[in-house]
Amino acid sequence: MISVTGKKLSELLDEIYSKYGYAYTAEGDCTFKPSQREALYNKIYVEKALPDFKHDIEKVSYADGLKVYFKSGGWALLRFSGTEPLLRIFVEWEDKETAEAMVGDLKQFLEL
Repeated sequence: MISVTGKKLSELLDEIYSKYGYAYTAEGDCTFKPSQREALYNKIYVEKALPDFKHDIEKVSYADGLKVYFKSGGWALLRFSGTEPLLRIFVEWEDKETAEAMVGDLKQFLEL
């Protein structure tokens, strides 16, 4: 694209961000004792408990873990590792501060 447009990479990136916005992904891996797995599983998948998010929820999916889609376009995903006692948390948001704060809120909600 650089040779086709004659633009710097930074200029092309700025165009992409201005057209589509920026998305920041924050991650939080939470280890837990194997004895805690059942309680975590029940809270997430059976009770389907969610923290009191400060953002409006568009929909919730349990297809591949718990994924919460927000009306703003951001999302949060909780997913158990298949090989170790680990719960992975991912949040994608338009700014770093909100994404990281939401990871912290989810950890606190799950008491991890």
